[in-house]
Amino acid sequence: MGKRVRSLLSLLVLAILAVAAGVSIRFYLQNARRMPMPPEFEDRLRQSDGAVEGLRTLAEARAMLKDAPDEAARRLRALIAAAPSSPEAFEARLILAELLAKGGDAPGAIALLDDVIAGQEGPRRTRAYIERARLLGKSNPAAARRDLQEVLGDDDHLPALQLKARLELGLLDLEAGDYLRAIATLSPLTARDYPEKPAALEGVRKAVEGHAQKLAAGKDPGALLAWGEEMVKRFPELDAMRSTVRYHQAAALRQAGRLTDARCLAERLRRDAPELQKACTEELARIAEAEAAKGIARGPAAFRKAVAEGKESRAHFEGDLAADTTWTKARSPLVLTGATTVKRGATLTIEAGCTVQLLLGARLVVEGALVAAGTPEAPIRFTSAVANDPTPFDGEGILFADSSDDERCRLEHCLIEHQRVGVACAAASPALRRCVLARNGNAGLHATDGAAPRLEDLCRIESNDSIGLRAEGASVAIRGCLVLKNGGDGLRLADKSQGTIEGNRIRDNAGHGIACDSFSSPAIRDNEIAGNHGCGIRCNRFAQPAIQGNLIRDNRGAGIRCSLDSASTIAANLIEGNGDHPIVLEKSDGVIQGNLILRNRPYGVDCRQSASPRIEGNWIEGNGGAGILCGEGSAPTITGNAILGQKLAINIASTLTVQAAGNYFGDVDDAHLAEQIIDKADVTGLGEVVWKPRLTTPPARPAAPTPDLPPLP
Repeated sequence: MGKRVRSLLSLLVLAILAVAAGVSIRFYLQNARRMPMPPEFEDRLRQSDGAVEGLRTLAEARAMLKDAPDEAARRLRALIAAAPSSPEAFEARLILAELLAKGGDAPGAIALLDDVIAGQEGPRRTRAYIERARLLGKSNPAAARRDLQEVLGDDDHLPALQLKARLELGLLDLEAGDYLRAIATLSPLTARDYPEKPAALEGVRKAVEGHAQKLAAGKDPGALLAWGEEMVKRFPELDAMRSTVRYHQAAALRQAGRLTDARCLAERLRRDAPELQKACTEELARIAEAEAAKGIARGPAAFRKAVAEGKESRAHFEGDLAADTTWTKARSPLVLTGATTVKRGATLTIEAGCTVQLLLGARLVVEGALVAAGTPEAPIRFTSAVANDPTPFDGEGILFADSSDDERCRLEHCLIEHQRVGVACAAASPALRRCVLARNGNAGLHATDGAAPRLEDLCRIESNDSIGLRAEGASVAIRGCLVLKNGGDGLRLADKSQGTIEGNRIRDNAGHGIACDSFSSPAIRDNEIAGNHGCGIRCNRFAQPAIQGNLIRDNRGAGIRCSLDSASTIAANLIEGNGDHPIVLEKSDGVIQGNLILRNRPYGVDCRQSASPRIEGNWIEGNGGAGILCGEGSAPTITGNAILGQKLAINIASTLTVQAAGNYFGDVDDAHLAEQIIDKADVTGLGEVVWKPRLTTPPARPAAPTPDLPPLP
């Protein structure tokens, strides 16, 4: 009983003490709230309130800069007047300086920036230096340069602001015409993805163009071209400026008196660089003036002047031929000075051995019939009127119009050279036998609008400045011809073109041997396609050619490359020694059957981007890295092939299952073969290559094609 009483008394005492403590604390706190704040704390609070108000004013002024600049300026001035030494006031000076500069009050802006530079350290001062340099750039470039060099020379300035200063310094050099120093200053900004990189690249582009103009005035086109190529290598993002450099090179060639070279270069740029067409046309006019001053009668006006002065005695003609007409060898050479049209119902016959020369802009238009039958001993020539100094763009060539008589339009043993387009067919179908289309500017032959020209029996399309033959919405037949050493693709078919390309040698062209684009579907069979600088055959955008029985070898690009749903049939070809894959399929299916695929680099068949062809009955041997490569999303069906002599037989980077049963991999056991196949057993996440059961004896090796080909010259 006594213990319980003592416990209760203890609890009561503790409760009383707790209540007393609470009352004391409450009394203290109430009195503490009534105590005055120390003066220094009150000053800081007032300053904080002022800073908040200043920041609010800055934000409101910024929002008004575009729509209410006068009100923004008023508020900024009020902020500066209220607390001239506050950080917010210095920020207001920077904003107001920008506003005044846009309004044309550069002195007022500079005065504000002077205050910031004198009264601030750190980023605001740096920004003021940069902005003042911008304003001083034209009126006092030396002072502007000092401001920017102050920023660049002191590492206390923020790196991000130093980049801005470097950009401004480079643009200052550009404005001063010191192009090489501008390039050197701006170059570091192009090395990484800095925010200033686009502006720096544009500055470099302008500096390159400016220095190119200086070099052009120096009449040294070789130095100009070499320097321009160096700049393109240094700034690969500016590859387009190569055309600009070459444009100025054309001017340098003209000023150096090399008028033919200047004309060729300007014409090529007008053809290949649409953005320079107007400038090139103007440059060509200047070249024509220089030619006329030297007495070179390349155009009609200069020719007529020479005739009037008794300096020109060649027969000449332009106009309509409404009745049957014969041009004789005795009257040769005949100069066409302008458009000459064989009207519907009329026939123009040109005797063997005759030479027809075309002035700049002249063209022979056939609306009726043209019979030009030369002989091996006496070919007919269509050529430039400037025989001693021709260019590939001197005449406009021969145009077969829609109304021309297909059955009575034939060219035999004709040489057509130095024309912008050798032969153009607009919904017309002439026949060409043993003709040579050479050294023409834009194409040896151009067929459009359903035209169906026939080239056969050892026609030669060679050494044209660009494409050998171009077909757009046409159906061409090319048999037993030579397509050699053209400056672009040997043959290019586009816009649903069709036709037959059979028994030709297509060699050593600067582009692809054959390019098929935009739903074109020719039959390409029994040709030799070799030594081209691009692909042997390039198919793109729904092109679906049938490629059979060809010798496709030693091309620098792929033997055959098909992209974007170009589902080609590739059968019974020899594809050998090509530099960049024998067969590449990208987003394309089709059939690859019965081909010899030998000694190419680095793979035999390369399926990319969901390409899933049927690969059947091929002999794939000695192709560097892998016999068959399957990229992401690709799942070809692989059966009946011999896949031998590569480092890997099949290498997949796809998550899909690849069916590859029934192939012959040589005399190798399953364990070693598994090491030559890369799939999910080697890399987690890949699909599986199902290669069992496998053939234990080799399938029949496809025979190498032996096409009947024309002899090389």
